[in-house]
Amino acid sequence: MCGVYKKSLLAILLGGILVCNLSAIELTFKLTPSAFFPFLSSGESKYSVLAYGGFADTGVLLNDMFSVGPEFGALFLPKQSADKLEDGHDTMLMLFPFGLHAGVVFYPFSRLALSAGIAGGVCIGSTNGLTHNAPWYRAYAEAAFRINPQWEVALNGSWFDYQYDSYWGNPGAAGLTAGVSV
Repeated sequence: MCGVYKKSLLAILLGGILVCNLSAIELTFKLTPSAFFPFLSSGESKYSVLAYGGFADTGVLLNDMFSVGPEFGALFLPKQSADKLEDGHDTMLMLFPFGLHAGVVFYPFSRLALSAGIAGGVCIGSTNGLTHNAPWYRAYAEAAFRINPQWEVALNGSWFDYQYDSYWGNPGAAGLTAGVSV
């Protein structure tokens, strides 16, 4: 009988905590078109100095401090030897990362939001009709100007790492990204 009361009390306590915190949860959506500078690729220079793409983050902002949710994107890396390839070979590698992100947000002033976080998941790489699934990682920092509580424009920088046949230490493509978030 005592176990039933403990479970009921625990359920009421957890329900109360969830109801109290619901007012501090915000849904978020962010688009970040980015330039990508892939200077690491398994020890050799395979891609052009500049690539392009972007990321989309969705999720929740808890207590105006912690963000968590899914992240996905697309990156297009032109091959360094694109002009020397035979007919029928793709001139670029396409990466499609899918995963989760988690981060923190700090508001030092009313119109300024600083955030940092990490993301990771599975990335689909495609070129020459072949696909390869591998893990990817991303660490990012952002400084945003808040137009109003719902809209902000931000400068974003990150380290992106797409692994090749390993979970760590063998980048298929890795480098810095820079973008503007909305």
